[in-house]
Amino acid sequence: MKCMECGKKVQKDESVCPHCGKALAPEAMDTQELMDTMGEIHNELDKIGEMRERRKTNKRNTLIVLLVIVLCLAAGFGTMYYFKSKGETEPVNSEVQPAVSSAVAGETVKKFMGENFVNVDITDENSAQTAIETVQTQLGIASDNLSFRLIRKTQIGGDTYYRFAQMYNGIDVYGGEAILLVSADGKPMALHANLIETTGLDTAASLEPAKASNAINEYVNKMVEEYRVKDGIQISEPTKVVCNFEGKTYLAYTSNVSGYNGKGVYVGYDVFVDADNGAGIFVFNTASFENGDAAEDAENTENTEEVAEEESVPVSDATGYTIFSVNDKFGWNVTDKAGATEELPLADIEAGNATKYVSGIKSSTDHAYNYFDKTFGWTGLDGKDGAFSVYLSANDYVKDTIPPEQALYHNDILMFIEQNMAESKPDENVVVHEYAHGVMHHIAGLAGTDAKHENAAIAEALADVFAEFAEGDAPDWKHKDRNFSEVQAGYFYEAGDGVEILTMLDSYRYSTVISRATYKMFAEGIGTKKLGELYFRSLLMMTRYDTFRDFGAIVEMNANLMKQNGTLSDTQFEIVTTALTNAGIRGEKLYQSEVAEIEDGEILDEDEEDPNEKVID
Repeated sequence: MKCMECGKKVQKDESVCPHCGKALAPEAMDTQELMDTMGEIHNELDKIGEMRERRKTNKRNTLIVLLVIVLCLAAGFGTMYYFKSKGETEPVNSEVQPAVSSAVAGETVKKFMGENFVNVDITDENSAQTAIETVQTQLGIASDNLSFRLIRKTQIGGDTYYRFAQMYNGIDVYGGEAILLVSADGKPMALHANLIETTGLDTAASLEPAKASNAINEYVNKMVEEYRVKDGIQISEPTKVVCNFEGKTYLAYTSNVSGYNGKGVYVGYDVFVDADNGAGIFVFNTASFENGDAAEDAENTENTEEVAEEESVPVSDATGYTIFSVNDKFGWNVTDKAGATEELPLADIEAGNATKYVSGIKSSTDHAYNYFDKTFGWTGLDGKDGAFSVYLSANDYVKDTIPPEQALYHNDILMFIEQNMAESKPDENVVVHEYAHGVMHHIAGLAGTDAKHENAAIAEALADVFAEFAEGDAPDWKHKDRNFSEVQAGYFYEAGDGVEILTMLDSYRYSTVISRATYKMFAEGIGTKKLGELYFRSLLMMTRYDTFRDFGAIVEMNANLMKQNGTLSDTQFEIVTTALTNAGIRGEKLYQSEVAEIEDGEILDEDEEDPNEKVID
């Protein structure tokens, strides 16, 4: 090493320069020493070693900056997390420099138009699409390359809800939707739109699908601890989409990622990479579950209550699902490994050839299936009696890592974890709750429980209240440790301007803003059948980015429609609006708008800047 003062060579173990007498500063770690001390960084050392061989002139601080970027790849923005580092990025193909992203300036446009917003009689899909295209200018997304694709047409009480996906140059726009409500006589009642500005976006991707898959895998490997999947990872094939983040619209590839992180917590999210340079943009949580937080799980670690004898399980016409017993650690889809998955035929379960827990899961799932089918004509999770799976887990891994009695919904899988399947009895309320998450995912793609956004709390609240409605005319208004008929410490019952959802537990704490308001509607004289219709109608108009005030506006508009058709009385309508007002979630009055009122722009105010927004460069 050299003396920094005189430049002459000195021995490594000397503290004073023998030539000039100046004290020697400790030498910084060389590159190899730095690499040796950072072994915990997932898959990054090999990459740095390759960079070192290619770029021998790099300075030590460059390497340190790269490592810091890897460790700091996380920024919350509602349900989005920013992972795209600024400056030079490592290309997917190391022999070429990364392309410059062709992202364009673009915002998310939220519009809610009330009754008579357009003079078009709507009788079918084509006339519904014409109605939306007629108001493109008011929506703020007029473009020659814009189109809409019908996702779903749902009828309830004679009224029809048309849900369209926004498309740009034939590519789906992630989160871009327009929901049109049409009365029984063909009159447009409301249009709720969450759309993306796309003008000027180039849809010719630089990355081919195979390289996009590699980029997504690299992106996933760099995730922060919360999202880095350690076991049982599943990554879907990448799909090209248009997406929006922080005022920019991107052409991207997206895949769904799921599995267990290092803490043993199941995670599920849509991950996005820029289609031009393979750099990560953001993730969107998709898994919804109970008992995901240690604070809640601490109260549910033992089951000492005596379980009553299980009654025989009646044969049901609900055959749209399969029950599996998962005996290994994570082999959800492994069929060629002995003991990995064992299908339990429904006939055997119904004949009593199963444990009490398995039989209870079967009957509870049937109950959820039949509630949505017989009440709203919604069959199965997807409304079309599509197949889905119920996974039951009692493996040893649960005992040490995952708290018992955990339940979740993700990708049409209902998963229930219980250590003692021989004697335990499942909570039917929890089963219906998770089933409702599946229904809500297919209808509106609501955010997963761990999303840092009001939408996640809304999803938890709706899952809670649908489970109560399914109990019949006299629900107990309790879900696990949440009692909606009482005010409990730690929970919120009014949504003010300072809503902060920073953790998964916050989603539960804020969900009671809606579930408590719903209980008050019930207590004041609106039965579960009418409340169920009101909330199902409201669900049909929601999007994955809706806030409390959006939800309040949607509920009030649907309540007004039910008042007009005689389902709700004037008094009951006032009960609804009073409960929404007291909860601080009543939106703008949207159901008496005229065309002229819409010309100037939005009726709903834009949300204030998210206090949780953080971007780490």
